[in-house]
Amino acid sequence: MRLALSFASLLFFVGLAGAETFDQYVSDIRILQAKPVQKKLGITEAQRAKMNEAAGKNQAYLQKLESEYRGQQMTPELQKKIQPGLAAAGKTLKAGVLAQLTVPQTKRLREITLQRASWSGLADERVAKEVGISPTKLKNYRAALQEGAQKALSLSQGAVGPVIRKYQAMKPKDAAEAASLRQKAQEEAQAAQKAVAPQIKAIDAATKQKLQSLLTSAEISKYQALQGKPFRP
Repeated sequence: MRLALSFASLLFFVGLAGAETFDQYVSDIRILQAKPVQKKLGITEAQRAKMNEAAGKNQAYLQKLESEYRGQQMTPELQKKIQPGLAAAGKTLKAGVLAQLTVPQTKRLREITLQRASWSGLADERVAKEVGISPTKLKNYRAALQEGAQKALSLSQGAVGPVIRKYQAMKPKDAAEAASLRQKAQEEAQAAQKAVAPQIKAIDAATKQKLQSLLTSAEISKYQALQGKPFRP
């Protein structure tokens, strides 16, 4: 499995309000948008319609929020103010979507979610507890994972940063030139990322090795069992 931590923050799962199963807690409903995942789970048209209904309500809330605060600068104070509502809306959406799934479908969604999370999934407290990882070991595991993620992020930012600053300093004379500069900036940024890709891959490999060294064979086997059969779209 890949670590998949190079350009993303560490994954921690979103819990629902009230009682929930482990499968519900872990399941990432975002991947249900992928047709191969829908096919693998056997999602019916009736289920999709109900899920879309829940998503529509969430979208309406987000649009209302955007309209209310449009034009305002996202300050720490404003973020603190709207965060509780966003979190509640996210939990409501997840509950609405998962309510449409059968128990076997939710289990498979949990397995696929953990496969996508790779080794970062074990950084979650509830997942770690399910595997039997102690609080002390979890703390060390998170530290190792964060260290690897930060190294990869720093390397990526160091490669792309000069490109971004270069084009930010340019003043296009019209929309056509601005579009051309955006295209060039994107191409150069991609080239810069490609140049450091082998180094990031090496960081991922070293971090994976360090993470596995913290685990017992029984813990590794338990986590792999939670991931189920490999999902290959």
